[in-house]
Amino acid sequence: KNRNFGMGHHVPLSERLINRWEQKMICDGHPSRKIQKEERREQILDAAVRLFSAKGFASASIRDIAKGVGITEGLIYHYFESKEQLLYTSWKERFWAVHLERILSSAGSKSVKDVLQEMIGKFIQVLRENKEMVRMCATEMQHNKELARHHLARIEADKKVMRDFLLERSAIGELRSDIDPDIGVTLLMATAYNTFLHYGDAPEDIWDQKVALLLGDGIDVVMNGMQSKSKD
Repeated sequence: KNRNFGMGHHVPLSERLINRWEQKMICDGHPSRKIQKEERREQILDAAVRLFSAKGFASASIRDIAKGVGITEGLIYHYFESKEQLLYTSWKERFWAVHLERILSSAGSKSVKDVLQEMIGKFIQVLRENKEMVRMCATEMQHNKELARHHLARIEADKKVMRDFLLERSAIGELRSDIDPDIGVTLLMATAYNTFLHYGDAPEDIWDQKVALLLGDGIDVVMNGMQSKSKD
């Protein structure tokens, strides 16, 4: 793989010396240096997400990201192998999956409806907070098959987490056992994404109304259906 470490353009001597010093620190196991390494890694991810959102994945370069952090391109490769790995890591660590794990870790005796409201509420919040990144991914997926494959795999992994939770609750009698929970998961995620597409740029009051409708009636419809309770 051809990696341009910044030799094709002028890098100030002071910057080169700073980055050489930091590269040396990366190879050292001292606790304070480990903390600095983690902080630098987060700075690189921050810059990558910001630039991918603003310029698009194809147009944003490693050089742009390095400039955004104030380091050389070569130093980025001590943290991430490629631009693609930067994007995949940002999906894994900065988006919905992290929140899913936290929500489920405290699910305990909460009702299925309460947990679903937390999950879908956080999902749609993450979409709106990262709307430029979400839209960039949707666009790039149309012509980047590898990116599309990876992104769809992440979606399926998130769906599996929700599906496994519903299966556990079904096993103890909280939900019907004759219906595949994947249907409910797909309906909720698709409705949330559709709400984002239509109202992601709406004023706060309209957005809040639509989210409340989704978390209230939307989840109720998935759990209980639309048929009148008075009917057999």
